[in-house]
Amino acid sequence: MKVCFGNSCRNLMEREQRVTGNTDFADILSQKARTSSGKAGTAADLFRTKTEIPYLTYGNYSSKRSNINAETENYEISQDKESGTITVYDKKAETKIVVRSAEDLVVQKDMETGTKVLIRDFGNGFYTVVRVTDELEGALKQALDTDVLREKELTGFKIHTDQKTGIRYITANGYEGRGGLLLMDDTGRAKLMNLAEKYMSQYPQLVDSIDEAIMFAAFEVCGIARRTENGIVSLGPNSLSFYHKNGIDSWKILFDEKKYELFRQIWDRKKNDAAADVERKEYWEAR
Repeated sequence: MKVCFGNSCRNLMEREQRVTGNTDFADILSQKARTSSGKAGTAADLFRTKTEIPYLTYGNYSSKRSNINAETENYEISQDKESGTITVYDKKAETKIVVRSAEDLVVQKDMETGTKVLIRDFGNGFYTVVRVTDELEGALKQALDTDVLREKELTGFKIHTDQKTGIRYITANGYEGRGGLLLMDDTGRAKLMNLAEKYMSQYPQLVDSIDEAIMFAAFEVCGIARRTENGIVSLGPNSLSFYHKNGIDSWKILFDEKKYELFRQIWDRKKNDAAADVERKEYWEAR
């Protein structure tokens, strides 16, 4: 089943606008939607520059190969004939990165968890990522015609592990308020689906599609959404929203993005407390 996070972000964006008429957080969600799922996305358009590719240079290794392609059960690596950009696509996760050249295919490793990723960093907290497995490593070596991949320690990002589900996710340093991207295997996908089903059963009038349920579940895994008896509380980079389970009695407050850390500290302190306070707009406005 394909999960379209782009549509889910647009649905949430429309709900944000209905609550207050403000578009600040909606603008961020819109940017996420434009760079989210789908094999044929707009990311490649960022690199539509005609280039000549007489040979492949990868690290200290050169090959006469000018056409970089490989496909396995779960991954596809392809090169655009006009621009020379390379796409690495994860079929199961439906995530991808698009890079300018083979030199940009650098595997980054988180030393704490051992997780490996490929990242395309667009700056300002926006990025795409593909989790690197043994299968993908093999596909990359085949596509690049090399025995060794370039690898370095992960920098500028942090990999977290959700305590409840065990699902790992990645955030950009300094932009944690914008959430993270999930790094899942089959077990993680099953756990995320189970959490999404809880959203649909708990809030049938609020969450009306499986895509939206998965999006809220992903937000919860990343620590920026919380279920309460009466709805869902969501923390953004400059806002805090409450979506009432009846789909009507919702609210939102805005704050200077510089105060995010203050709100985050309160948010983290309250995560194990009764939900009554976090549902009340007055509680947050007093901060």
